[in-house]
Amino acid sequence: MSDYKHKADVDYIYFLNDPEGEGLIFFKCIKERHKFARSAIRNYLDTDGWNEEDVRRITTGTVSHVITEYNVTDRPDDIDEEGCDGEGTYWGDWSKRCDYKLTSLEMLKDPLDSDTDNSETTQPFDKFTDG
Repeated sequence: MSDYKHKADVDYIYFLNDPEGEGLIFFKCIKERHKFARSAIRNYLDTDGWNEEDVRRITTGTVSHVITEYNVTDRPDDIDEEGCDGEGTYWGDWSKRCDYKLTSLEMLKDPLDSDTDNSETTQPFDKFTDG
C-alpha cells in the first residue's frame, strides 16, 4: 500500500493527478509516486489496448507553494440573532475570518523565517472560512 495524502504539506510534495483513478494525491517520496504512476497507467489497459485519451491525462509534479491563512480573527462569542458581532460584522456560520496567501514550502520549513517579509513568495487572497 502506498503512503499518500490528498493534501500537500511540507513532507508530501510529490504529486500525481489521475482524474479517472485516485484524483490528486501527494507522496512523501518520489519513488513511491513513480511506483503508483506505473500502476495507474496499467489501469488504463483493457482488452482492446490502451485508453490513450484518458491515460494522457495523468500528470505528475512537485509542489512548491501551498495556500496558508493569515490575518486570522476568531468568531466572537457575542453574536446577535442576525449573525452580526458588536461592530456589525456579519459572521453567519463562520468560525473565523481570515485572508489567504500563496506561501512557499521553503517558508514553512524554517520557523525562523515566519517573521520575515515574504511578499515576493506570497500572494494574498481575501476570503472567509467556515472552518
